Amino acid sequence: MKLTVTYVNQLHGHQVMCFQLENQRHTRLAILNYGGIIQEFSVIDGNERINLLTPVEDLTVSRNNGRNINCLLGRVAGIIQASRFVYEGDVWNLPTNYYTHTINGGPHGFSTQFFNVTTDGEAGTITLHYQASEQFDGFPGTLDVAIVYQLTEDDAVHITFTGHQKERPGIFNPTIKTYFDLGKSVADITNSKLAINAQQRLLVDADNVPTGEVTAVSKDGFNCLNVQSLSIPSAGVAANYIMPPDLKQVAVTLTNSVTKRMVQVFSNHNGLYLEGAKLARGQLLASKQHLKPQAVVIMPQNLPNSVNIPEFGSISIAVGETKRYDIIYRYIKIN
Repeated sequence: MKLTVTYVNQLHGHQVMCFQLENQRHTRLAILNYGGIIQEFSVIDGNERINLLTPVEDLTVSRNNGRNINCLLGRVAGIIQASRFVYEGDVWNLPTNYYTHTINGGPHGFSTQFFNVTTDGEAGTITLHYQASEQFDGFPGTLDVAIVYQLTEDDAVHITFTGHQKERPGIFNPTIKTYFDLGKSVADITNSKLAINAQQRLLVDADNVPTGEVTAVSKDGFNCLNVQSLSIPSAGVAANYIMPPDLKQVAVTLTNSVTKRMVQVFSNHNGLYLEGAKLARGQLLASKQHLKPQAVVIMPQNLPNSVNIPEFGSISIAVGETKRYDIIYRYIKIN
């Protein structure tokens, strides 16, 4: 496995560095120390190098427009209603960054941070280290975080999220928000299809906060039957699905019938967020209009607002506890 480290630019008084792995098939994985951004997951297709992800061209836009392109999200991914939750009788009020709610780790979440990095070229790993403090991000307790990105020789990326809680109990449910594009040119996902391993999706209110109600998936709109394909949704259209938290089952498959490229996603989270995204000059628009999408957001996570809806499962982490989540992306060229 080949490992290279390059300087990208300066941001907020820190050096942004890119850590790149390349396997024997010349598949590449490039990670930034800022926001844990996956800048590249690329393959050789014919005589051409193809980045399967929408690259981040402007690091300030990548998160300041609220889209968090290919960024780590935590301590908790998804939305927390009214920026509060109750744990063992204690009420916790969190920093607000989405209407009256907290979303994707709040204003000082993982997507805004610089990480310390260690690498192991022989094992094909890049590990990001960070200590989240209650005084800084507003979440309870101190959390020691390690995120390991591993590129395998069979063109898979395995991401492991580990958190160790100290001082007081907290909550931990991280993920990474990836923008995939398997089309024949940049920002072209024509002929792409999704297949998801879900039977139910969440119902949400006007702020996109889950209400606790669920409904069966169907073939209309942005729903589909269990492990059946559907078209990429219009830009700004999103849905949360209930998934089996099982790394041995494919959670979602994205396939392009023209380029014959496929990405399978595996996760031990119990939920999946999907969204159609619109691009402009390499970056993402915040428009909620039903426009032609140019990328698809695939984000495994535990079900949003689960701290306020016990039926969605616990994301609590006790003092002294170490908790782990995994996501795997596997590239396949279809014959």
